[in-house]
Amino acid sequence: GFIGRCVGHFSVPYTGFSSDDFSLDPGELPQLLSRMEDHAASGGHLIVFPEGMVNSRWAELQRFRGGGFEVAIRHDMEVWGLVIAGTGQCWPKAVALGGGPGRLDCMAVRIAESAQALAARLAGSEAGLQQKGRAL
Repeated sequence: GFIGRCVGHFSVPYTGFSSDDFSLDPGELPQLLSRMEDHAASGGHLIVFPEGMVNSRWAELQRFRGGGFEVAIRHDMEVWGLVIAGTGQCWPKAVALGGGPGRLDCMAVRIAESAQALAARLAGSEAGLQQKGRAL
């Protein structure tokens, strides 16, 4: 949304928004991928939300999508896991602008130094980029 654009988030051009429909706008996707590639090539970092949206049912992981990981594989970026608990307290879903009192617990763990090596190990070295992205 608005705040994401203000802080430089790459907005994925979804045309469906249900938990089982993540259709993409094929006209806008190449522009997004180009911006992501340029950002990674210039030394930038990416945070990928593999569920494709904010999951309001935090106790249940939704199906992961692999598209964002393909950029990490092509640029052989590090892969980190980030868990943030408590966001629902300071930014409830029904509130337009968060920032209320709450406690956030965060943990970051480096999963792999090389996205290429991890993806090859998970999907097999002969797998295609899309398969590797999904495996990662």
